[in-house]
Amino acid sequence: MVFSGSLNVYAADTYTVVIKTVIRDVVGAPLPGEKSEQTIHIDFDSKTVTSEFTTGTTDVELTDHDDLLAGRKGPTIKVESIRDKFIVRDVVFYDKQDYVFFVAQGETASGMHVTPNINYSFSIAVVPNHSELPGINNQVRFHGFHDGYPSYEIYVNDTKVYDFQQGLVVELVGDSDVRVPMTAKSF
Repeated sequence: MVFSGSLNVYAADTYTVVIKTVIRDVVGAPLPGEKSEQTIHIDFDSKTVTSEFTTGTTDVELTDHDDLLAGRKGPTIKVESIRDKFIVRDVVFYDKQDYVFFVAQGETASGMHVTPNINYSFSIAVVPNHSELPGINNQVRFHGFHDGYPSYEIYVNDTKVYDFQQGLVVELVGDSDVRVPMTAKSF
């Protein structure tokens, strides 16, 4: 997996939400690594929400029967992801209470054409540090659903607010079977 990093610099009224899908390197997990990253930028001054995403590649080792018997590794090829669809929709800035609501959705699949999509949908509200809402400044509230595989992480301004530990790879089959209840976290 190859990703380019970036330095996060936060202005007073700018917030960043990052949703990652990661196959963690645990026993039995095929092809560990970060599979997708959706970054959502929120600017309360201009009342805008923008989104970008990156997806990783899957490294596939080509080993023939003779190499396998001899304990040799074959060449590795990189397979790009397919079916990439990452969107932010239903964006609403609530001026009176000074917070933003949106739905973030992501879908990607390995270019191997044999695995189902990795997908999620989260409804997210971000309350900035200057909100008129008493006692809930710098808070994110979210709920939604995702698959049971791989792991899912949500960050707000580099603070991890959600961390789902992946189950078995068979939990990728089906449509977002894990329900995430309404959760409120400070950041």
